[in-house]
Amino acid sequence: MSVTSIDANDDVLKAKHKYRQQRRYVVALYLLALFAMVVLFGWLMSEQYEQEITAAESRITARSNVVNEWAKGVFAQSGQALFGLAELLALQGMPEAGNAQALHRTLENLTLYIPMVDEIAVLGSEGRMLASGSDDANAYVDISETQFLMRLSKAGSGN
Repeated sequence: MSVTSIDANDDVLKAKHKYRQQRRYVVALYLLALFAMVVLFGWLMSEQYEQEITAAESRITARSNVVNEWAKGVFAQSGQALFGLAELLALQGMPEAGNAQALHRTLENLTLYIPMVDEIAVLGSEGRMLASGSDDANAYVDISETQFLMRLSKAGSGN
């Protein structure tokens, strides 16, 4: 049996220790690189997230501005049409029952050319419908007892 010297065993032990130490350094370096990659990707993802949020906010703002302008246009067009109708009624007055066909056609045309308006009616101060653009037989109804007209009357009288 061959007996190895203590120095040879000592060299083997030192080599094993050195190998283990190198292996620990490599594992530590690997873990450090992995941690750096995770931090880098996390930072990149957070930057991308912020850019996406900013872009989404910009798109939402642009869309809301478009809708706002569209709504302003619809209300301006409706207001202009109602102003024209008020001017027409102020100049000509309310036509007699037999001569109301022209007013009916005017109201009917207004509903055709104004977007988002389905029906236009002319109401008297007492809440009775005087003229309507509808062909419906039930169009001429009395709304004098509704909360809407009561509040409108109070607001008009200043109470």
